[in-house]
Amino acid sequence: MESNQYLYLKQYEKAKVLLEEAIRLRRSIPGFKSVASANALDTLAQAYSRTGNLEEAKKAEAEALVTYEGLKKTDTADYAIALSNHANTLRAMKQYKEAEQFFAKAVTAQQKIDKGDSIELAKILLNAGGMYCDMNKLDSAKRLLDRAFKIVRSNLKPEHPLYKLSVKSERVLYKKKADSLLKADANPYRQDVAIAVGKLAELYEDEGDNSQALAAYKQAIEIREKLNPDSPELAKLRQRYNDCHNKLSAH
Repeated sequence: MESNQYLYLKQYEKAKVLLEEAIRLRRSIPGFKSVASANALDTLAQAYSRTGNLEEAKKAEAEALVTYEGLKKTDTADYAIALSNHANTLRAMKQYKEAEQFFAKAVTAQQKIDKGDSIELAKILLNAGGMYCDMNKLDSAKRLLDRAFKIVRSNLKPEHPLYKLSVKSERVLYKKKADSLLKADANPYRQDVAIAVGKLAELYEDEGDNSQALAAYKQAIEIREKLNPDSPELAKLRQRYNDCHNKLSAH
């Protein structure tokens, strides 16, 4: 479909015009309620979303989902993707309660298709976990993101965009977690803060941001020194700090 090519090329306005016309023509003939129509509606919703028209995206996605459900095509990858797309639009609109429901439905639908874990499931989990970070529901975010990371890192190489997104998502989580812990208690010299800041340092290093990693390692080392200067965790942190410092000096 030409509209899909425009989406791929990020020419969203052109894609939107073609899809609107295709759906208008479909509505004029019997049998509009078809899988092809539902797919076209979901694709149109993506074009709306990427041009900032979230209300229209929400409407098109809702109609696509009703069409899949009316046709009893809820055991398909297209339906799971449509659920996830709808949840992402609701997240962008900060309609979190409704978004939670559709992310949960998307996870259930994808698991039925996969009969296990898959990269498509990891994408849904990453987006849902990101939403919980937005909401500062960090325990819920960690539960979903940990599962997503496990899938991604078992199947993809570090240079893959989804792998990079998983590292970035984890960094956001641990940055929020460290900030939240310090906000709750101004005393940074605590085990939970040391763990969160140490993890954050590792993630900065994984992303190649060695300057930020060094700063976070330094903070984690200072906390560990106060807690227990003889701990094995402190020795590991010092080694990682030195390795990271050497990488930065080499550049």
